[in-house]
Amino acid sequence: MSEKQNLHVGHRQRLKSKVSNYGIKALNEHEILELLLTYTIPQKDTNELAHNLINTFSNLSAVLDASREDLKLIKGVGDETALFLTSLPYIFDCYSRSKISEKPVLNSTYKCVEFFRKNESVKKSEVLYIACVDPKNKLLRLLEFCDNDAISVNVDMRGVMQKVLPTGTRSIVLFHTHPQGNCNPSAEDVSTTKKILFVCMLLGIDVNEHLILNESDYFSFGANGLLEQIRNEVNQTFKTLLGKEQESAIRQDKEQFIYK
Repeated sequence: MSEKQNLHVGHRQRLKSKVSNYGIKALNEHEILELLLTYTIPQKDTNELAHNLINTFSNLSAVLDASREDLKLIKGVGDETALFLTSLPYIFDCYSRSKISEKPVLNSTYKCVEFFRKNESVKKSEVLYIACVDPKNKLLRLLEFCDNDAISVNVDMRGVMQKVLPTGTRSIVLFHTHPQGNCNPSAEDVSTTKKILFVCMLLGIDVNEHLILNESDYFSFGANGLLEQIRNEVNQTFKTLLGKEQESAIRQDKEQFIYK
């Protein structure tokens, strides 16, 4: 037996004993990955493979975000292991969502940002989230729209509303991520917000807030006065199209929401 082979004899069991005695927090990133690999690669040392994956993709999160095809380019990674690793981010996401036993109250910009930071991560591509809330601003459901054009002016409002309306909500909060840049809204962001407000107002749904977030910063349409400006423009459109009598029937009970 070579010195290298001898070094890893019983390594799997020592790793599991370390977790048993000190908890998963005692492990380094490559050790966590090594432990995960033991569940799809039985009776074989996974230390070297874990190191190869970390070295190739730079860190644990990048390994788990990699595609199945890219993972299988690494010697020792088969279909079952690639499927297992790529499934983990979704499992973690489901865990985070299901852990919210007490529905959060999203009645201020601060609480909305805090909720998003706690329960969601900024993915590599732009994503639109819609938080549907009840009359007391308690979360009913968080909807995620991952299509590439979800944030564009060509947003499929029919598809969006097919998911929003069954929740019975009368108020929503928009979350929109800018993973590759700052949080300042583009002209397209403003146009899309205007489109969403128009359709929501037509259906009797308030848009309480629209937040653009990246990993460290955020922009509030409400706190910066942009949401009210867009709402006034949409109201003017309704006044022109429907007349004052129809326009006065549109819900605008926004007093419970605090922009700060």
